[in-house]
Amino acid sequence: MNALTERQAEVLRYIIAYQALNGYAPTLENITQTFNWGSRNAAAHHLKAIAKKGYLSLKPGAARTIRVLRRVDGSSLAERCPFCEREVSA
Repeated sequence: MNALTERQAEVLRYIIAYQALNGYAPTLENITQTFNWGSRNAAAHHLKAIAKKGYLSLKPGAARTIRVLRRVDGSSLAERCPFCEREVSA
């Protein structure tokens, strides 16, 4: 797995914190405003790069569908269910 750039790590940390605080993913507009970028295109570009590296899952065309798969350190957010032995999101 490729390591994140410092900016990508900042974006991922923001998404994780936003989801923990609100219970749902931020929008492109939320991310754009937080990082003072001129357009949502910059946020979309960063999200695609982070997803390509395996840290996020995105569902194009749908709002608030960012799903975090890994922490900034690369560790998985999924845990094993002790009863069924399947991975479940934490």
